[in-house]
Amino acid sequence: MTLDSTLKLNNCPHCWVDTPNLVSRHTLDTDSDEKDEPQKWGVYACVRCGGVILALSYPPSTEVIETYPSTEVVNQALPEQVKRFLGQAMRTLSTPDASVIMSNSAVDMMLKEKGYDDPKASVYHRIIQAVTDGLLTEEMGEWAHDIRLESNNPRHADLKAIPAELSDAKRCLEFAKVLGEFLFVLPSKVKRGLKNEVDDQSKRRPKFKQPTNIKLESAYRSEGYSKVLKIGKFDTKPNVSFRIMYNAQRPIAAFEKPKVLEAVPQSGKPRYWETNLLIESCESFPQLGRIEIFVNGQTAYVGEFYTSSSPQK
Repeated sequence: MTLDSTLKLNNCPHCWVDTPNLVSRHTLDTDSDEKDEPQKWGVYACVRCGGVILALSYPPSTEVIETYPSTEVVNQALPEQVKRFLGQAMRTLSTPDASVIMSNSAVDMMLKEKGYDDPKASVYHRIIQAVTDGLLTEEMGEWAHDIRLESNNPRHADLKAIPAELSDAKRCLEFAKVLGEFLFVLPSKVKRGLKNEVDDQSKRRPKFKQPTNIKLESAYRSEGYSKVLKIGKFDTKPNVSFRIMYNAQRPIAAFEKPKVLEAVPQSGKPRYWETNLLIESCESFPQLGRIEIFVNGQTAYVGEFYTSSSPQK
């Protein structure tokens, strides 16, 4: 699939119509602030529902890497019969009556998978029993009854029944997905997480990012030193400090403990931070040493530091 005049998806992620007519409306090129990640975006609109889809590619290729919103898929942690009904509910959203019935069938099958499988019991009784047993909360039970009643109209073909609308189908599908997440997907994730915790406990080691080498200009012993350093992107203000080492081995006595530096947002970039590496006097420093800069407790930057006598005036 490439960025062409039309985008070829199996379903529209908004109305779920099959083989939708998604027409290109606009394209634009973007890049990161470091100019090292060029991207090309295509903006497409569904002719049927008017919903907009973004498609991403990385030049020079026009192959589509991702689409937003993405087309949903049924979670593989669900039981097979539940996946079948839920998948049909997704694929038939463009025909709301059919989708509502499939969502109700998915809910009914989930309860059967949890042991509420008496062939003489109705969906109504299964929901009541699940709430009584604490499998469902009262609120979830009320929502499940709402879905059950919504599906009665198209299923019983009442002459006075009001056809389901797309919003009704989406609401029913949303509950079926939430219930599947609650009853099957989350327990599966917890089991998998516990198993991985046991399997990996003896293998895990703390991971540290390799510090970045930075270039530091030489300084004079009779003067101070100042250099603005960009320290990266953080959602909250990072903790920054530094220390100076003799011959890259042991700390200078005055800097046995790292000295705190103030981090400030870069101009026009509120989530990017910088700091001023300020040293008031370099009089006691060695000819060659190393500066270590710590960000949130880890060594993030290192650089060689040269000092010499002041130039002749």
